[in-house]
Amino acid sequence: MINHITVIKTGKAMQRPFWTKAGGTFRKKEYPIYCIELEHEKLGKILIDTGYGNQFLSRLASLPRIVYGKLFIEKKESVNEKCSIAVQTYEWVILSHFHPDHIGGLGELNYRKLIISSEIEGLIKQPRIQQLRQGFFTELMPKSIEQVDFIEHSKKINLPELQVEAYDLFGDRSVCAIPMEGHAVGQSIFYVQTVEGPVLLAIDVAWHVESITEHRFPKIVTKLIVHDYKEMKRNIRMLAKIHQENPDLPIVLSHCQNSLNWLKRWDQENGGCIVDYQEN
Repeated sequence: MINHITVIKTGKAMQRPFWTKAGGTFRKKEYPIYCIELEHEKLGKILIDTGYGNQFLSRLASLPRIVYGKLFIEKKESVNEKCSIAVQTYEWVILSHFHPDHIGGLGELNYRKLIISSEIEGLIKQPRIQQLRQGFFTELMPKSIEQVDFIEHSKKINLPELQVEAYDLFGDRSVCAIPMEGHAVGQSIFYVQTVEGPVLLAIDVAWHVESITEHRFPKIVTKLIVHDYKEMKRNIRMLAKIHQENPDLPIVLSHCQNSLNWLKRWDQENGGCIVDYQEN
């Protein structure tokens, strides 16, 4: 069981909602970059994703650094120091997928065990140009993956309330990983059981919660930056169905302020005891 959730804003990106949801403005808006800290009643602190970290660009090879550094990222400085991520020791770090805004800070963290998708084995064997097309930078990952645990090696269970199969990461149904690869190779979302009830951490299934609740899909041009556009739309429809059948289940996205507001409202309605928020 999860006793506490802390949503940590590790930075921001600037992008046009015109591309990422139907009816969105063409004016650039801030997209927050969240990672999630969970406090497990027995296992201690668990971190889902890392943000870019403070050393992201400096760790890239020269060409990717030049290209990526000119994109739309506006990372807040010293976020790890102020949010205390780097000074914590996490029992577990879970990576939802392998895009740099989710793994870039991994090398700056103290952790005992790492959980990732086994899709990493295929990614690290791809030619460099194919890796870049997938938004994957090998230099952001540990040099050896022999000591990590793979999501897909956990026990597979049914979640009848969501009508999906999932991987029970800790054997107690506290954190269940549901593969949803449309946005990125190896992406999972997480169904979390807290003392106040379940929460769905939907990561990058969509950029905006309105894509799920109001069927406002990303424009087809986003197929240029996602793994599988058709699969992404299918995943959004699946979450829309889950939302329709479970309207009280909060859905949290990694880049959506409105989804964070939803989580905060849900917490207040259930006692206001388990959700915190940190930012630089």
